[in-house]
Amino acid sequence: MSLKILLRDFSGTLILIRELNIWQQGTISNFSASPRADKGMINLYIWNCSVPGLRGTLFENVNIPFVLFFPATYPKKPPCCFLEPPFITHLNVFSSGLLLLDLFSDFWDPTTSLYEILLQVQTVLHTPNERSVASAEAYALYRYEPELYKKLLDAQIQEFYSKQKPE
Repeated sequence: MSLKILLRDFSGTLILIRELNIWQQGTISNFSASPRADKGMINLYIWNCSVPGLRGTLFENVNIPFVLFFPATYPKKPPCCFLEPPFITHLNVFSSGLLLLDLFSDFWDPTTSLYEILLQVQTVLHTPNERSVASAEAYALYRYEPELYKKLLDAQIQEFYSKQKPE
């Protein structure tokens, strides 16, 4: 089966092809990343991803799905990360599902690997960044009513991701 690849910027395409090769080898356990395919075409600039919940956290035993959108100017410009709907209440997640990461703004390095991006997503979901607030409501709960925030987040995780949890 031959697959056509949607090409954009040549350097970004080469980097994403290298990443695709790494992820196809299956060497990175518990993380998932693959470019979207539609009608036999792979779009290297849109990736379906998921990161595992860390042991001892509310996300334990679940995988958190999201989509990375790489711009035509990648790797000069960072990708955008959108959580798959429905969205959890999180101080670093906009109502659109866009995840606010410092890595994607102030600290972007064009040599950042896809695995490093996934690690940053995993980290911010488990350890919210109070310096980069996307949701004032979630921030207020997190900061001033942490038990209520944890309870709400736990309920959403159970509702949104419960099908993933082992019986």
